[in-house]
Amino acid sequence: MTIESNLGRAILTRERIGTAIGQLTAEQQAVLALRYGEELTDQEVGQIIGSSVGRVQTLQRQGLAAIRRILAVS
Repeated sequence: MTIESNLGRAILTRERIGTAIGQLTAEQQAVLALRYGEELTDQEVGQIIGSSVGRVQTLQRQGLAAIRRILAVS
């Protein structure tokens, strides 16, 4: 594979992931952005969004599962 084809595949993958994230609930998006984008702990995310650690973990698990399902179909 050439550098160009690898770059093209990476761009398409990033676009697909962005589209999938856009289909999540606002809470799921916030949790994933704070956990993975800002690298905060579950406790820190919970404090920010006003939810328990258990709720943060549930939203994270549901959001990631939804992304996997969406990407598997598209």
